[in-house]
Amino acid sequence: HAPLLGEIVANPQESFSAATAPGTAYQLLATSLGAVHSEGGLLLAGTATPSTHASETIARMSTASAREGRRVLVVDGDATGRRLSRLFGQEQTNGGLTELLAGLVGFDEVRRPIGVGGAATLDLITGGRPIDDPSSLFRSQQGREILESFRSRYDLVLVAIPPLLTAADGSALASAADGVVLVVDRGTETRDLETVRQRLDVLRIPTIGVVFDHRTDSN
Repeated sequence: HAPLLGEIVANPQESFSAATAPGTAYQLLATSLGAVHSEGGLLLAGTATPSTHASETIARMSTASAREGRRVLVVDGDATGRRLSRLFGQEQTNGGLTELLAGLVGFDEVRRPIGVGGAATLDLITGGRPIDDPSSLFRSQQGREILESFRSRYDLVLVAIPPLLTAADGSALASAADGVVLVVDRGTETRDLETVRQRLDVLRIPTIGVVFDHRTDSN
């Protein structure tokens, strides 16, 4: 059983802005993540099925981690949805993850420094241009080597992925990852969670921790 990193029971008081405090619940998530996985590394973060709130949860957790003094890279691994990129106000950028993994641009060309309050910053890589089969890019030798190179640059790399049961991208990224942070929305079916667990077992990737979101879509 994966440890419970925290629970979200109410909407934050303010809309997401990277430079403002992420909120107590999200700060607790970041602290818990640091405690259960102190070695950092490259972690996938996502849900079993489509979610209303997961992208913002990942964004706030990443800003909270950076505020604790960690060197954080957050990556939008969903080139189709790009919800994380939009939250950070960086949807329209010249080059992102897909261009980087394809070898079309260099790391420093896609790295976006984001202020998260005071002197603290994190780095963001946007989703990049949508392509027909991003999973093949994630599975490529070049793609894996680039993803693995992130570890030496940062204390924590969080890659936001599409829902594990509706897209192959997350599974393709698993070969380069150290673990998964699973965000579980209210109403998620037990059978869906069991399917995700089995899929991750096959991929031999551990679930580092679970975040329960008790809000409804209308919250």
